[in-house]
Amino acid sequence: YLGSTTPAKELWTRNPADRYNDPGTPVTHMLADGRRVVVQHGDDIFLSGIGPSPEGDHPFLDSINLKSGARTHLYKSDEKSYETFVGFLSEDGKYVTRKETESAPPVYQIRSIMGGETTVLMALSDPTPQIRGI
Repeated sequence: YLGSTTPAKELWTRNPADRYNDPGTPVTHMLADGRRVVVQHGDDIFLSGIGPSPEGDHPFLDSINLKSGARTHLYKSDEKSYETFVGFLSEDGKYVTRKETESAPPVYQIRSIMGGETTVLMALSDPTPQIRGI
């Protein structure tokens, strides 16, 4: 940060032409004065990305420890669903994801950086159920 005497530390190097190894984008939060800051929980910051692969996109949310550089997958969308990071709910590490499948409408769920069970926040109904049978 500005005014810090701690030397800067490179966390990763990115090749813009290499989509498959994209580390993600730091998750930010808007302050009351309109400035955006990177969300930090202890020594960890968070990276969200679309997770491109030869098999398709698998969105993810990772944490990266600023001291050790260790990276942890908090979630990664599986092959059967498409789950994206929406945003953090609170400073205790709870966040919202939006999950959907080919046959089910979106569900917003609450997750925690500590792991554990997910809680359904809101399940949307299928706007065109008659089309599913076609």
